[in-house]
Formats: sequence, C-alpha cells, structure tokens
Amino acid sequence: MARASIDPKPLFGSPKLFGPEDLKLYGEICWVGVGGYNAKDLPDSGNRAWYNDLNQRTPRMFGFNVPTFRLFDVLSGEMEYFPSVIPNDYANVDRGLVPMPYLNDGLNSYNINDWNQGAWRWSIYAKKTFVKGFSVTGQAAFDHLRMTFWDGTTNEYESLTKKGHWHWDLKFGYAF
Repeated sequence: MARASIDPKPLFGSPKLFGPEDLKLYGEICWVGVGGYNAKDLPDSGNRAWYNDLNQRTPRMFGFNVPTFRLFDVLSGEMEYFPSVIPNDYANVDRGLVPMPYLNDGLNSYNINDWNQGAWRWSIYAKKTFVKGFSVTGQAAFDHLRMTFWDGTTNEYESLTKKGHWHWDLKFGYAF
C-alpha cells in the first residue's frame, strides 16, 4: 500500500485566503492479496471465484480538496478505479474460510452474470465546524457502503453493486 499527498499552497506563499485543507491533491494504491493467498495454490472446490490478475487486485484512488476559501473545513472530490471481477465482500472470512466469494444460487452469492463491478467509484465530501467540537458533514457517493444493523454489526456485502447506485448522508457531530 502507498499513499501520497501534495499541498501546493507553500509554493504560493501559503496565502491566508485558503483554508488548511484547500488545494491538497492526494492518492492511494494497494495490492490486494499480495503475500497472501494465490488462487492457483488453493484447493479448488469447483465453486470459487478466482482472480490472479494483479490489475484486478489493485484499487487506485485519487482526490482533490476544492478551495472553499474557509467557507468549509474541507470539500473533497474523490475517484477510485478498482477493476475487480469479483465482489468486495468478506462473508467467507467470518466463516473461517478462504476470503473468496462462492459461486452458488444462494442469497447474496456471487453470480458472474449479475455482478457489475462498477470499476469507477466516486465521492463528494464536505465538513463544516460551527463552534469548537460541533460539526456537520455531508457526503454523496457511489462507494463501498456497507449497512450497519440495529445490533451494531455490519453487513458483509456491499450495498452499492451496480453503476447508477449511489447514496447521500448528512451527519451532525459533537466531539469533546
């Protein structure tokens, strides 16, 4: 995994016109599964979805903090490219199995004909602090959303699996 961030404001003398997060450009890349399981080395039960192509195991993300001239703490736009051919779930890990989706006809199972990996994901995020400790955040995104259940557990499957799916949320928070 690698992360990088560039803040060009010092090149302009760090004008007070900009907020501390304005103009930052950032990115991240990760190789999923490197040093871990290799599908060729695992026993094949005939119903697993495999992928050995390094490109399909490499999510890439980049973002930019739009200048808001101190109107917001941060206003960020992000894009992610992750050309995986299998869903991003961890159901089998919870069952003590190999972290690969199973091909079957059950609920939430992987079916290559139904899966639309949505290789490009996006997010727009904003945060504004009104008084010390109290902030409002908002987000609209087609990302890797997982729903939380009433008992505090998180769904092992992504909620947004097809192009055109997206969500928005608005949160009020107080930190002390």
